[in-house]
Amino acid sequence: FFKQKTAYEIGSGLVGSEMCIRDSITDGHGQVKVDGEEWSARALEPGSTIAAGEKIEVYEIDGATLVVYPVFRSLSS
Repeated sequence: FFKQKTAYEIGSGLVGSEMCIRDSITDGHGQVKVDGEEWSARALEPGSTIAAGEKIEVYEIDGATLVVYPVFRSLSS
C-alpha cells in the first residue's frame, strides 16, 4: 500500500516556488490555486493585501496553509 502524503509534505515542496495569485489575499488571508489544487494562503505580513495577478513566492508552510509574499515588494524587517 502507498502512504498518502500529508498537506504539509506536499506543500513543503512548494517553498521557494513562484506563481501568480489567482484571487486577492485580503486582510492577510485568501486562497491560491497551485497545479489545480486549492490551498489556503496567508500573507507573510499580517493584514496585508496581495492583488490578483501579482507574482508571489511561497515563504513557508503553516499546517495546510501557504505563507506567501509578493515577489516584487520588499519584505518588512
